[in-house]
Amino acid sequence: MKPYPLTYEGTPHEYRDRELVAMTAIVAEFRRASLINGPFHSAHEGYAVIKEELDELWEEVKKKADARDPEKLQKEAVQLGAMAARFVIDICMEGAWKI
Repeated sequence: MKPYPLTYEGTPHEYRDRELVAMTAIVAEFRRASLINGPFHSAHEGYAVIKEELDELWEEVKKKADARDPEKLQKEAVQLGAMAARFVIDICMEGAWKI
């Protein structure tokens, strides 16, 4: 998977511009993953997927700074954000937390 373009072209990088670009990447990943995998069926499933994504991010974070791959950090952080959003939408907003 190609990394999401988390740069803002044309004007100085104001915080809200970077925030919008990052959230757009998270929404795109949310939609992609939801189309492929469907909604979370339980809070336990959602937690497991979030933990998997967090573990993948942690594997990159714990490397020495000069050995980290910025594209991998970005990819894993975006996937983690997308899975957190899926949890909110699929579990919290749908009442599946009762399962």
